[in-house]
Amino acid sequence: MKALIGNGYTEATLERFNITKNHVTAFIKFKYNAGDFEFADLNFEFIKDFEFYLRSVMKFANNTKLKYISNFKKIVIRAIDREIIIKDPFRSFKGKKTKIAKNLYLQKN
Repeated sequence: MKALIGNGYTEATLERFNITKNHVTAFIKFKYNAGDFEFADLNFEFIKDFEFYLRSVMKFANNTKLKYISNFKKIVIRAIDREIIIKDPFRSFKGKKTKIAKNLYLQKN
């Protein structure tokens, strides 16, 4: 991705995926006390546990949590396309963004 900055990707995209990678790495360390996890072993339980970790340990709001899960899902889809993962662990995952009231947003800014 770094080599494609300026050609379909931006520096911000790279940063967003690096932050997501750091959250996944921290989750693996927290949950499995390991430095890595086999990509092929990803399953729905891993996704649900990662979501719970983002909510409970990281204390992220719903939409922030879903943003990181969405970024992770993009990486997983690439792994499925390359047949590194056989089944989509996100197939049963449902996340719903929280609607933010416009007037509440304007009050904060």
